[in-house]
Amino acid sequence: MTQTFIGYKPGVGPVLKCLKYDTDDPLTLANTAFDRFFFNSETQNLSYVFPTNPFFYRSAELSTLPASFNITNDRGNVVISGSNVGSTGDAFFNVNTFYRITNAYPNMGYVPMSEFRQVDLLTNRVECGAFQSYYALVGSTNHNVVTARQFYTVMGRLVGTTSGQTTFPTVYNGIISSSQSGFVGMGGWFVWKQQLIYNDNRNPNAIYPSVWDLPADASAMRTYTSAPNLLSLEASSSRFVLSRPGYDVNTTNEFGTIISSNNRSPALCVMNGTENSIQANGSRTIAAPAGVILSQRAVVDVMFRVSGQTWRVPGLLTDTTAAGTWQLSYTVSGNSITFYNSEKDAVDLRYVVFNVDDQPKSTGGNQVIFRGNDGLRDYVQIKKPGTSDPASRPNDILFDSRYPQFQIIAQGFIPISSFGDSSAGDAVYKGARTYRLNFNNAGFVPYLKYSTVFPNCVTTPIYRAERGVDVSNISMLAEVNDTYVDFFCSPDSGWSDAFSQAGSWTRLDYGARIQGVRYYIFGITPN
Repeated sequence: MTQTFIGYKPGVGPVLKCLKYDTDDPLTLANTAFDRFFFNSETQNLSYVFPTNPFFYRSAELSTLPASFNITNDRGNVVISGSNVGSTGDAFFNVNTFYRITNAYPNMGYVPMSEFRQVDLLTNRVECGAFQSYYALVGSTNHNVVTARQFYTVMGRLVGTTSGQTTFPTVYNGIISSSQSGFVGMGGWFVWKQQLIYNDNRNPNAIYPSVWDLPADASAMRTYTSAPNLLSLEASSSRFVLSRPGYDVNTTNEFGTIISSNNRSPALCVMNGTENSIQANGSRTIAAPAGVILSQRAVVDVMFRVSGQTWRVPGLLTDTTAAGTWQLSYTVSGNSITFYNSEKDAVDLRYVVFNVDDQPKSTGGNQVIFRGNDGLRDYVQIKKPGTSDPASRPNDILFDSRYPQFQIIAQGFIPISSFGDSSAGDAVYKGARTYRLNFNNAGFVPYLKYSTVFPNCVTTPIYRAERGVDVSNISMLAEVNDTYVDFFCSPDSGWSDAFSQAGSWTRLDYGARIQGVRYYIFGITPN
């Protein structure tokens, strides 16, 4: 049975701890006993995730947009700018969107790790992994380029413009078309997307952005220094606030609190687990815990592998002799998550669903700290004031003793200079350079998130290789084991993308060299 401790720790101050075992002492249990904590505010390295404005690439929404547009969030900040060329008389809309990431939360102080989930509005499936195989016979040589991605997002920092058409090579270097320069301020971070959307809605989709309050580049995480005589904890019928060291409960700094019923709740894993052997072309449905109501905007994260193989980020499927794209996806419906596999390989899936979506607050309750029993166990829940007793919508939950926090076990930036040479076999298929990151694990489930860092760009995981030849210079592949992660890349391979063009095999170099990888090892304490 878990135990929840809200109180004062000598030499530290007010803390909130949830221990897996009620025989452990919350005042003496080491903070590094990650497998024995469901929640521990003392570590300070807490993760936070929140959604920002979605954008619908669909005729109904696009037909109402002007040729140039700005979309603001609930703070009044412009978070999406763009152009929309097309009308009911045209076959399609030509849409350019600039997601202005640093505008959404301008006080963060660093470029945050961001992930764009794309949903097919015909099926409501959200892509969470894709594996693409491209073949081209040029002369007598059959070239095969494979690309794997997960929530693929390219964030550029605007440093210049070009009179040519904007393409990914220029975004990787922080450059956009001069004709679109009014959509992003110089020095601002952005995610650019261009789509052709047919009027007859044959290809409608939407983007659901999620932003982590974690640096995506080499920037340091925030640090906090204790100060005396501050009110650091308030637990009343009107609010719950636990402040950071050096701040009191009335701070107006949104990053000065660990938990606040106003605007701040750490990432909790309301659902998590491992599903093995989801067969090719099969699916697996997992119901939400009793009392939790999920929405389509639920933030779902995954790691996957071919059944029995090594966990990788991004996940890889087996080699193929056929061209095509194979996807892993999910839907949220009927208060369940259903994962859909492609027709290619049986896969294992490690998943997390967080206490985040865009549902409005529930109503009808009068407690802030709720104690109850769900039929299986007693639990303690801290929730936003006025929400239902107990809270049923993920956004309403600030803390729940049943749901482990997405705790950061290790984090940092690995410069490319720290990578060593790979073995000959790994150099061809994984990357010419490698780095092993070790970490201690006494029993938690490891989960990896990382971004690849370029001079004016950061990307979510992407792997690309020409099979049997070498690996692209934008690729980063991670193999996740219980106590270490191996990273692989080929920063000096000289090519970023490859394809057949006018009868010749073309290798295109974006010209942006990898500077390093920003990583976060998370630990999920098993129930």
